[in-house]
Amino acid sequence: MYQRGFTWGKSEIVRLFEDLDYGIERAAQGQNPPTFLGSVILLEDRSSVTPKHSDALPPQVLHIVDGQQRLTAILLIFAVIARFIAQQLDVLGYQKTGNKSFSNFDHWVMNNLQEQQGWLLDSIAFPTHTGEEEFRYKPRLIRQESDIWGNNITDAKYESDVAWYLMETVRKLERGEANLPLSFPTHRRRLSGVISVLDNAVGKIADGETECDALNNLTYLSDRIVTDKLVGSSPEPSIDLSVLDVGCGSGRHQVGLLLA
Repeated sequence: MYQRGFTWGKSEIVRLFEDLDYGIERAAQGQNPPTFLGSVILLEDRSSVTPKHSDALPPQVLHIVDGQQRLTAILLIFAVIARFIAQQLDVLGYQKTGNKSFSNFDHWVMNNLQEQQGWLLDSIAFPTHTGEEEFRYKPRLIRQESDIWGNNITDAKYESDVAWYLMETVRKLERGEANLPLSFPTHRRRLSGVISVLDNAVGKIADGETECDALNNLTYLSDRIVTDKLVGSSPEPSIDLSVLDVGCGSGRHQVGLLLA
């Protein structure tokens, strides 16, 4: 609580994505892909959390001494990607209901997207055995001066921008509404601008318009012509789908980056 709030804006986020692009380019060339995010200093201290509800407090609490801006930005990126995946799942689900020839490969894509979405959900919030409905999940990052982990709508309080957005994403995912637009209150106008920058960055990856050739050259499964070439035009896949799950070969490299 002794640190300032989240202050990163467009320039810092753009620079972060440039660093990630650089790392991906090096990985695509078979080189070591270092992306230096700087040191993060954490102090374990569960007892000093106040105010608190003991039954909702995580078993381990780490106070961020240094690295708040970077960790906040990364968690927001995870939340944005989780919502993006929900949009893709919504499109596939709509296609499934009206398509009698929905193939095993289509089911495989949906299952992988759902798995990736689950991982992202666990990255932005930790599941607990206590709590009502979406309050079973607790945001992984809160600000002590304005947020309180709680098990219900009465006890939980998430007023900071980061905790509010993480919890709203959890709520949308749990209710199956993550594909719907999120309404930002007027006092969260700055947060809305930051999320808009992140949405744009993720959208550029999907559209192949980044500064990273390795990303732009990916073959996306949304292109059905390419998909047919990959798995064949028959209803059953012409390749063993398990091959796509092994290591970082060409198949996994193409498909995995899309699904992640």
